[in-house]
Amino acid sequence: MARRRPDRRGPGSGRRPGPAACSFSAPSPAWTPWLFLIALFPGSLVARDGPAYLTEEDLLGEIPQVSSVTGLRQAVSDSPASVTILDRQLIRASGAQNLADLFRLVPGFQVYHVNGNVFAVTSHGLSDEFPKRLEVRVDGRSVYQPLLSAIEWTTLGVELDDIERIEVVRGSNVPLQGSNAFLGSINIITRHPLEQRGSHMEVTAGSRNERRLSLRHSDSFMGVDYRISAGYRTNDGFPMLEDGLKGGHLDLRAGYTPTLVDSFDLELGYSQSFTGRGDGDDPAEYFDRRFVSSYQSLRWRRELAGGDDLSLQFYHNFLGMDDRRSLGRLSEITGIPPALLPLLLGQPDQTIHVGDDDYLTERYDLELRHRMELGELTRVIWGAGGRYDRIDSEWLLDGGEPVHDLSLRLFGNIEWRPLPFLLFNGGVMVEDNELVGTQVSPRLALNIRPLRNHGIRLSATRAHRSPSLLEASERQVVRFADGSVADVQNLSSPSLGEEDLTAFELGYVGRWPGPGITLDLKWYLEEVRNAIDTRKVSNYPGDLLGKVFINDNITRWDIHGVDGRLDWQPGPESRVSLQYAYADVRGVRVRSDTDLSSLKRRVPRHTLSLLASHRFGNGLQASAVYYRVSPVKWIGGADIDWYSRTDLRLALPLPLGGAGSEVSLVAQKLFGDEYLEYQANNRFERRIYLQLALGLP
Repeated sequence: MARRRPDRRGPGSGRRPGPAACSFSAPSPAWTPWLFLIALFPGSLVARDGPAYLTEEDLLGEIPQVSSVTGLRQAVSDSPASVTILDRQLIRASGAQNLADLFRLVPGFQVYHVNGNVFAVTSHGLSDEFPKRLEVRVDGRSVYQPLLSAIEWTTLGVELDDIERIEVVRGSNVPLQGSNAFLGSINIITRHPLEQRGSHMEVTAGSRNERRLSLRHSDSFMGVDYRISAGYRTNDGFPMLEDGLKGGHLDLRAGYTPTLVDSFDLELGYSQSFTGRGDGDDPAEYFDRRFVSSYQSLRWRRELAGGDDLSLQFYHNFLGMDDRRSLGRLSEITGIPPALLPLLLGQPDQTIHVGDDDYLTERYDLELRHRMELGELTRVIWGAGGRYDRIDSEWLLDGGEPVHDLSLRLFGNIEWRPLPFLLFNGGVMVEDNELVGTQVSPRLALNIRPLRNHGIRLSATRAHRSPSLLEASERQVVRFADGSVADVQNLSSPSLGEEDLTAFELGYVGRWPGPGITLDLKWYLEEVRNAIDTRKVSNYPGDLLGKVFINDNITRWDIHGVDGRLDWQPGPESRVSLQYAYADVRGVRVRSDTDLSSLKRRVPRHTLSLLASHRFGNGLQASAVYYRVSPVKWIGGADIDWYSRTDLRLALPLPLGGAGSEVSLVAQKLFGDEYLEYQANNRFERRIYLQLALGLP
């Protein structure tokens, strides 16, 4: 049996840097025009700035507001962390065909296909096929899966047209959203049923034998506003690989306002899908995995006197999987003749099975939040919550009993504005669970508004990430038919502890209302210690192959960089959005006494995206997006050279049906040759999609 690295797609299958270490390397000539544009464009606009000293209303100006950083509604320039907003206009103009693809438009974020329909989204790189340091929420409900230590994007059941906006926190958000938000968070906010009256249908056909249908109906019944959404999708995945998708979902969102101060939101969903999984370096070993997922969420909110409010949210997530399969006969795997197996291995020839018929994971979560205004200068939010996670899998737990974890949390944030141009934010999260005990994660920030529509941010964060339930409990063992051990593959260290982060940020947000330009920049330093990875242990007792991978705190890194976004809206019909990120990492993985690997190439040094969109007088909307990513070697992946990709979308409204009726054509990778994503055979070629959307009153 050949030894392979641990594979959760399918079973069986430092020092603090000194000044020199932190210096930026000179960019390659290919990037110089882009860096010049970023440096020159906003500088030419400073002279257009208005009066320097303003009222509170003037200071807020037209800068967008968010609530995902502290839980308080704040202008982006007042938040203690950098935030990127993906609104409906950007989402439509991007031409994205899946939810994960949208985050290529977020500076400092990277997106890649692990398989044809398996996506990884990460902040500042340093990820494998299961990015685990990013929180993702849909209407306040975490969709992080304890069974995978990651997000399974195909199970979310969110149609792009149902999204109102996405608030992406580009930095640790543990003080509000807990351990999973170690390096950032994605907060998807769907449209309220009140905003989507009537029915809508969208049909898509295109490359890779893509076929997609989505249906939506929104109305009101006995005072309850509701939306029912359904979708079905199938495609063939990457060429020459068995990694296609076939799946569908059904979702309900309902809102009810029984009094002037009370409101309820109910969300229910179910999805089922089949996806092909495997290692792109070995196409013959692909297999099918079946997912069944469901969720239920209920939120209550009451408006109190003086602008205060109280909210309570409860949700339940369920995910089931199966991918049990045969690796073949023992004689075929080992190359030993069947007659010699009893003599050499003490076993008769037999079929070796791996995987599980019934992986199960559940999450129950309850959270209370109370927002208060303490006079004109101070606002406070505090909250408390509890979470119960459970995993049941014979394969991942070696036939043992289901494992569970109960975690409790208490958090708060205070916003104090002693002067109109000066704001202090202080937040803290206290978490306690059965895996690592109590963790305290604080954040402090100072926000200064020296000029109208211009803000500077200084922040420091100390955060901790608890191991996921799988990381702390994993025990993958291949066994013979009589129950004896054939191969110990993956274990969890009994001393596994939390990951630690110290982060500093200097940010700037500026807006020039005249030309319609917004600039968001940040410099950051992140120091991560005790990061969880797998170390190799040779000559493990009882293992025929003598090598085992153990989850342990063996990795550390320091990463510094600059990222930002320049958004130009000269009018309601046009928009240009430029995103750029530079990152430099120093770190090491201590996988064994003789295996210390550098993390230097685990982060793309440069990532860039440029979107331009315009709506013409006849209603035709044309948009183009350009992406460029420098070389990277993802953990567990192949060496990926730099690549560029240009996407084009043309959409024309139709004079039939109701609002939202249109026909659109999307071309991805319009120019140049194919490029690779994550694995050697994940070849992204030119793709063409035709979409028809019909709205009915």
